[in-house]
Amino acid sequence: MRAALPAVSPVASGIYLRLSVTSACDLRCAYCRPGSAPSDRSGGAPRPASNDELVALVGEVARVRPIRKIRLTGGEPLLRRGIVDLVRELRRLAPRATIGMTTNGQRLAPLAAALRAAGLDALNVSLDTLDERRFGRLSPAGALDATLAGIDAAVAAGFEPLKINTVLLRSINGDRLESLVEYAAARDAEIRFIELMPIGAGAPLYPREFLSAADALARLRERLPYDGPLGARGTAVRHAMRADGRRVVVGFISPVSHPFCDGCDRLRIDARGRLVACLRGEEGVDLLAPLRRGDRAAIAGALAAACAGKGRAATDWPTRTMYGIGG
Repeated sequence: MRAALPAVSPVASGIYLRLSVTSACDLRCAYCRPGSAPSDRSGGAPRPASNDELVALVGEVARVRPIRKIRLTGGEPLLRRGIVDLVRELRRLAPRATIGMTTNGQRLAPLAAALRAAGLDALNVSLDTLDERRFGRLSPAGALDATLAGIDAAVAAGFEPLKINTVLLRSINGDRLESLVEYAAARDAEIRFIELMPIGAGAPLYPREFLSAADALARLRERLPYDGPLGARGTAVRHAMRADGRRVVVGFISPVSHPFCDGCDRLRIDARGRLVACLRGEEGVDLLAPLRRGDRAAIAGALAAACAGKGRAATDWPTRTMYGIGG
């Protein structure tokens, strides 16, 4: 029996579940976890959740509300041991849901085809700059060539349309936005520019690096042919442009300048097995402990309460880090 929720809840027609499978990452991006080691410290759970436990948690969510979309995040999800098997099991559990993944692309090239075959529908690859020196300054532990190879492998594996996620940063890409749009257009990919949020390591960078989506769009319209607005899809406001004669969809996600709390249908399970209903919330609710002791009622109650609270705008930005909850 499904928990009764208010008709006004944005999740009434289905949940978009973001599942962080690890807090570990092989990059050290300045706005996320600069200088941190890639090890995965669960910081609260007695042991990390197994793949079977992650699948079970997703199953418990589905008991409360249908899941329309699952996105695997991190940290870097491709660091998760058995990630292809996990995708396969989630596909069996939720055959009608869209299953996506957000990755930094560093390990994607050898895994793209296997992920597609396992049932992964959609890929978002993070790419903040095409300049090797700027990439190294932003993400000193990574290699631009590895990300680019991962993107090419994703295109070859049939992820269509591939999405490229770019965090707007004045000193990294603010003066070269059009080059990223041209790169996406050449691969029939959709690029999405995301405002920097004042969370975790992004907070001290925010005053000098923030570039609004409106300013980014204005800069692009000065440099590329503009075909007009396409409306919103999910959290992205989309526009059609042309680059090198190709039509390309350019999306803008504006959590700072234009928050979308009232229509948010996302629930997150973080890398410690905690339910996080809102990015701006400081704390989550532990689901892993009740799962391990077989307390399904506690899990259902926490999920129902989280669903009922969706659509309420939050005001303050938390002190939490982003990499444990997957954004």
